[in-house]
Amino acid sequence: MSTYYVSIKYYYKKPGAPGNGTSNGWSGNVQGNTESFLLDFLKKKHKGYEIVIREIKWKE
Repeated sequence: MSTYYVSIKYYYKKPGAPGNGTSNGWSGNVQGNTESFLLDFLKKKHKGYEIVIREIKWKE
């Protein structure tokens, strides 16, 4: 399976909490190259939180 390098900027917050939530970023190698893969990856990283992806940069 291929690996891809990605840089992501996103917000995470508890469901129902006001505002945008906490801004965060992550960079690294992943084994999927779709937005839905990254969303699942971030949901595992922040269990119980809502995730809103702001920016994705794929690098070759």
